[in-house]
Amino acid sequence: MLRTELPGKFRSTVFKDATHGIALDCAGIMFESNDGGATWGKLEDTVRFDSIVFHDATNAWVVTRNAELVRVKL
Repeated sequence: MLRTELPGKFRSTVFKDATHGIALDCAGIMFESNDGGATWGKLEDTVRFDSIVFHDATNAWVVTRNAELVRVKL
């Protein structure tokens, strides 16, 4: 996973704890952080997403721009 610093470029960011989070940028591309948001790595760039909701400590739900619901295991 390519690690990059992207502060302030996300439209939606959700953390399951102080360390692990996922975020969507303005284009709907999903990123992951394992260091509290200091760095981010691209998770998926073939599907565009609209929103993120954590379900529990290891699962999140994301909605694609095509209105599909997808479970992401963290």
